[in-house]
Amino acid sequence: GFYSAQTGGALVNQVILRKGNTYSSTVYVGTPTAAGSYKVQASATGISTVTSAATTVSAPQLRFSRSAVTVGKGLNTYISEVYVERVANGQSFAGAEALTVNLACSSTAICRVPASVTIPAGSASVYFTVEGVGLGNTTIVANAVGYSLVQELPVSVVVPELYFSGPGNTSVGGRPGFYIYLYVPSANYSSHQTATSDFTVNLTSSAPDVATVPASVVIRSGQNHADMATLTGVGAGKTTITASGSGLSSATSSVITVNP
Repeated sequence: GFYSAQTGGALVNQVILRKGNTYSSTVYVGTPTAAGSYKVQASATGISTVTSAATTVSAPQLRFSRSAVTVGKGLNTYISEVYVERVANGQSFAGAEALTVNLACSSTAICRVPASVTIPAGSASVYFTVEGVGLGNTTIVANAVGYSLVQELPVSVVVPELYFSGPGNTSVGGRPGFYIYLYVPSANYSSHQTATSDFTVNLTSSAPDVATVPASVVIRSGQNHADMATLTGVGAGKTTITASGSGLSSATSSVITVNP
């Protein structure tokens, strides 16, 4: 059918050529329901009939925004890291109606995704997160009524790393703060992935007679770093801090100098 507006318009079957004008108001063709081609014909009393050129309608497809995704085990991808979009003729388009897209990991032992997401009416895409469940490689598939999938999305789940932000050099009695972050070097957003459950990170000082640190800190579910921890300078010298935890690749800080 034909409509008076691109979205939300009234169904129309005629237009009016106003006196003094050479063309009508804009009319919009409804969203095609099948692949193929069509022409539009216009006719009026006393005016020659005209037929438009053929318009080809390709079957719509679903396409992922990334060619591959890497996520840490026990982590979620960044909220704006990956989306699925509707495309036609290789170009994304904003459909007039909402579209429910079903998602699935080929191996649920490796990754997890929402069972479905909805592309809103008037939008071309919707973001979703990927959870790393077990180490390994798998793919994500998507399907929706009337749509085919351009390609599956490869997923790699790897061991998350830890890294330090601080502490700097200090003096005896000093108490500089520092943070422990989750890090996935090969991910698109390497320092933005978040924990799906709490991680306990153990801390040790290589020279406790020079500086001490808390025994552990916790990276809470939904966060990508622990609350600030504090190093305490107790004697002149040099030390390093090591952070480690179950399911995490350990990290060692830069050398810290404690001045008298």
